[in-house]
Amino acid sequence: MAAILWAATFSVSGGFPAARSFPRFVDDVIVLVRSSDRPVSQRDGGVRIIPIPQGISLADALAIGVGALPDDVDQVLLYDGEEPSADALEVLDGVGDGWCVALADMTETVKIVDAGLVTGTLDRDTVLRVRTPQAATRAALAAVIADAGFSFSAMPSRAARLGIPVTTVR
Repeated sequence: MAAILWAATFSVSGGFPAARSFPRFVDDVIVLVRSSDRPVSQRDGGVRIIPIPQGISLADALAIGVGALPDDVDQVLLYDGEEPSADALEVLDGVGDGWCVALADMTETVKIVDAGLVTGTLDRDTVLRVRTPQAATRAALAAVIADAGFSFSAMPSRAARLGIPVTTVR
């Protein structure tokens, strides 16, 4: 079974902008919200809302979400506060035994800076942007959470450093 875990790191007072677009092939949708954002109900349009304490780390917030997943969920689609920009089913299909991340071409110019001086420009052909959602097996997600100290977009790198296979889709 598959589930969605959405770390809503933004204010949700106006609702969940992507809630209508959650894929129908998942069995559960959990949204983690800062407990001070608004009084939340346990359900909002079929989505389980879980308040998280203000100021906790992303790893701790995700651990709360993973703990709320049904036992039979073995794959998790991970969303952050951004609108989804990748095909969720394609990302979920790419998980295999580890992690899958959707990538997009880099369109911006990225400069290399040393001591405040521009020393070069990255070749856009060698740099890709991470898109949402990402997907992971429950075990891979648990391992990355246990390693702690990461940002949402850095989770695939953390997984790779832990020896978890990371595939990509574009």
